[in-house]
Parts: sequence; C-alpha cells; structure tokens
Amino acid sequence: MAAASSIQPPTVHSSLTRESALSPEMDSPESRQPEDEEAAAAQPSDQGISLRDLPDLEPEEIERRLAKTRQELSNRRKILIKNLPPDTTNQ
Repeated sequence: MAAASSIQPPTVHSSLTRESALSPEMDSPESRQPEDEEAAAAQPSDQGISLRDLPDLEPEEIERRLAKTRQELSNRRKILIKNLPPDTTNQ
C-alpha cells in the first residue's frame, strides 16, 4: 500500500491553469460583443425578452418561403440518402 501513496497526479502547467480560469469568463454573455445592432436586438435583455418587430407577410410570400424551404430540405435529404452506405435502406 505504500507504493500507492507515492503516485502523484500529473501537474498542470501554470499557463494552462490561467487559460482555463479565463474560459468561463470569456464565454459569459457580458464579454460577448454583438456583431451588429440587429443581433443586439435579438438577444434578451436583463428586463425581459426583447423581440424584433417583423412585418406581417402576405400569404403569397409565406407560401413562397415555405416552398423554398421544402425544396432545400428535399435536396438535403437526397444528398444524405446518396451518401449512405449501400447496405442501408432509405426508409
């Protein structure tokens, strides 16, 4: 049992401990800078959630955007299925 007490954990270099100590602070919302005013408006504030005011869309515009999204998803699905191994079914 005396041999077990002589094993010591590996030491961490002091520069690494400083970096790890800074990383939670660097990832805090206070340290992040919004890229533009629009991104700042989309982020929640301390008082509550602030949402951007978006214009109401016409039914034709909604349908056009939905059709475009459906087509993009269909194309992505085709690419994924094409890249599957041959022994995999697409169902």
